[in-house]
Amino acid sequence: MKKITKIAASLIMMVAITTNAKAQGLIDGFVDEEGALSVSLTYSRSTFDEAYVGTSLLKLDGPELQGVTQDQLNQDVYNLFAKYMINAKLSALINIPYIVATGEGRADFFNGETRISSIQDVTAGLRYNFHTFKFENSDLILLSGVTLSIPFDYESNGFLSIGTGALAADFTTGVQYLSDGGFFSILTAAYSFKDDIDSGGVFTNIPNSFLAGGKIGYATKSIYVAGWIDFSNAIGGSDVNLNDEDGFRTTTGGNFPETEVEYVRAGINLQKSLTDELKLSIGYGRVLHGRNVGKSNIYSVGLTYDVQLL
Repeated sequence: MKKITKIAASLIMMVAITTNAKAQGLIDGFVDEEGALSVSLTYSRSTFDEAYVGTSLLKLDGPELQGVTQDQLNQDVYNLFAKYMINAKLSALINIPYIVATGEGRADFFNGETRISSIQDVTAGLRYNFHTFKFENSDLILLSGVTLSIPFDYESNGFLSIGTGALAADFTTGVQYLSDGGFFSILTAAYSFKDDIDSGGVFTNIPNSFLAGGKIGYATKSIYVAGWIDFSNAIGGSDVNLNDEDGFRTTTGGNFPETEVEYVRAGINLQKSLTDELKLSIGYGRVLHGRNVGKSNIYSVGLTYDVQLL
């Protein structure tokens, strides 16, 4: 299976392209030799002019939201991802996104900004393949992982915000099928525990969430293509309320980090080897359905460099 692992393993960073990429990407079953280091730099662009307020899809410049939100929201994400193979089963990873969020039309209702930029949540973790079932022409891998996300110093309470500002620990399990012919599929599920924070002097109760994702694709030594879908379901939280006398609040009168954010996203990733060490990646994703989330289109491009340290 090693003929496809190097190109496939570096693709997991391609989905780290919005303010919450955990459901689809940092943990998979692709492995490499001990001492292998993979470093990826990615630029992605996310835009939307419609959002799910509760479960209602509304135009940002429509009558319900006019004067409250910007006409369009954009995110430019510069992402650094690295993975190191400690041994044949265990790897360590780190993910650092720098996000520039801009709004068109008017300032943010909460914080008065039209542009916010910061490192978002620094994520570090371990991935472990705890068992592999070997068949005549394929492998079935049982995998697991744990990640810890530490928020940077950014304002989390606003429509233009780049994240919840929560300290989060994710526990992931999954299964991956790899055929000798290059076809593969992955299913993962995770539970995300989030620590409460103090947002602008107001104590917030950020809901935990259940995450699930899947991929199916084809990979060889020189090319990788995969379709993906992911799902996030908040355990609790409240909807955004447009009828509050104070303006844009949650239905319980709280702050944005308390909202019940849910979504279904899907997309496709493609990677091509330029040399034995360097690879070019492109990707596209879209929010298909959601709750208290923007209906965004996401475009990405990246470079990955692989090196053997041992």
